[in-house]
Amino acid sequence: ESELPKVLTEQEFPNSDFFPLHIRLDRDILLARVARPDFAKQYANTYNDGRNRFYVPPKLRADKEVILRILPKHPQAIECISCKLRDDPDILIAMLSNQSKASSPSLPSHFLQHFSERLRADKDLMLKVLKHQTSSLAFCAHSLKNDKEFVSLLIEGENESDSYGGKQPASLVLRYVSQRLRADRDLVLLAVSKSGLNLKHAAYPLRRDEGIVRAAVAENAAAFRYCLPSPIKDHLLCDRQFVLELAKTAPKTLVYAA
Repeated sequence: ESELPKVLTEQEFPNSDFFPLHIRLDRDILLARVARPDFAKQYANTYNDGRNRFYVPPKLRADKEVILRILPKHPQAIECISCKLRDDPDILIAMLSNQSKASSPSLPSHFLQHFSERLRADKDLMLKVLKHQTSSLAFCAHSLKNDKEFVSLLIEGENESDSYGGKQPASLVLRYVSQRLRADRDLVLLAVSKSGLNLKHAAYPLRRDEGIVRAAVAENAAAFRYCLPSPIKDHLLCDRQFVLELAKTAPKTLVYAA
């Protein structure tokens, strides 16, 4: 590391003619580059077209040690690992290992899709993943997105203290679950009590349910915009106290009152 010429930047190294190919793709040299303290910063901004992405030689994409060292610092490299490692829980856990550190690179929203169906159907493993990134529920196995117990545990775990001592924001969990669970009144009631905006993704009959709508509005008054036209909506709009609370907390929502 100390012998690299100053004019040769980290981005130029993989494609530079300064070194012969067998040196640029050498395993020990690659690991030395990954060990550099500025490695994560160099690859923090990876573009959609692949620019500024760390190049892992094909012969090393099945090397577990190499991949385990790269992923915590450069999660985008998950796209190039071998099929065998996509079914290895250690690889997935490694990606989560540094998420408790404020300086760690955030996980790509789609990273879970690169793992095997077996791992994406593992309840305990997925709960660990979703603790860091609820939107990854979109890439969990369908069996979990249709599992009421699993989704309930996920919802109940929101707003708990995170690794920094703060509160994890409640998210739109209902956006990612099955149609069957979106029509489950108990589950929807739990979801809107955590984040009222979940009302948007509830089944249509529940968006006309007075108890569900009141619970959603109590958590977030802006959720009233997702209450569908119905006698229940008319009834709520005739409730002076209900409309007064809307006017205080979310006056723009009254635009959707008609």
